[in-house]
Amino acid sequence: MNSATLVREILFCIVFLIVSVKSWAESSIPIIPSYLPNSCIVDANDPYEPNVKMDHGPLKGLCVIPVSRRSVKILEVQESRLYFPPAAGKVVVANFSHLNKFWIAQIPVQQVKNLILQIQYFPVLSFPKIDIAHTQFLFEFEEGAEILLLPQIKNPSAPSPIKLNRMIFSVENIGPYGELFDAFKGLKGHYNLAYRAVSLSDKYKWMVEEFGNVVEQKQVKLQAAQVRSVLLESLRRATEWSTRREYNTLRVNCVSEQFSILDQVLNIKGLPKPFIPNLAIQALWARDLLDMKVKIPSLNESYDGQP
Repeated sequence: MNSATLVREILFCIVFLIVSVKSWAESSIPIIPSYLPNSCIVDANDPYEPNVKMDHGPLKGLCVIPVSRRSVKILEVQESRLYFPPAAGKVVVANFSHLNKFWIAQIPVQQVKNLILQIQYFPVLSFPKIDIAHTQFLFEFEEGAEILLLPQIKNPSAPSPIKLNRMIFSVENIGPYGELFDAFKGLKGHYNLAYRAVSLSDKYKWMVEEFGNVVEQKQVKLQAAQVRSVLLESLRRATEWSTRREYNTLRVNCVSEQFSILDQVLNIKGLPKPFIPNLAIQALWARDLLDMKVKIPSLNESYDGQP
């Protein structure tokens, strides 16, 4: 790491800690949920709602709120057959977010083709211009390959599935009711991680329409088989951790987890993982994963309105 990069990381670190950004974690505070007795479950008809309490920090013992964010979960074959017949090259998951609801999704992992890194910028100061950021993966699938969504209920019928041709994988903080994001609290065990699978339309509405943020996009230079491995590892981690893993503002966050996935899949060793999302592009470049030949407009400019 050269001196300029080090100075830049220190500067962003200081700004990130000084500026307490209160509300990017939730666009609005949900209604206080009514939990079922002796649990953190809200909806008894949802078979995949996580039942998780904070097991660390000052909020230990409080329920991790399950109504707005959850980790996606790979279903066992026997479970998945309740929703979709077995299909080669496809993975069935629960807790896929779309239209502010959770769905069972059949994902055609064998037909994923592109990985795009999205960087969502949150303006902090106009002069000097300082932004902080959030990063996430956008997976694109081959033409004709579709993610199929069915209602996430205990006794599914056979409605026509909703169809998507791309998905967001986003690692985000989650905590008990009312704990909006605060950088300092993120150092003290106030949050866990949610490994989310989300439709692009939901994310666009939140990032661009509601907050007016600029979302930069960079093509990650990978072969299709490598993109497939990144997608599978992302889903595997989400399934392993659910919403039980502790979040940390500067150590275990959106960008560090995404580069941890990339480094594991590609067997990259000896390079530091970025802990500040603003440095994600430099981290791609250091790994020779930044495709300089492909120029992608911002999501603000390129979104086609499709889910």
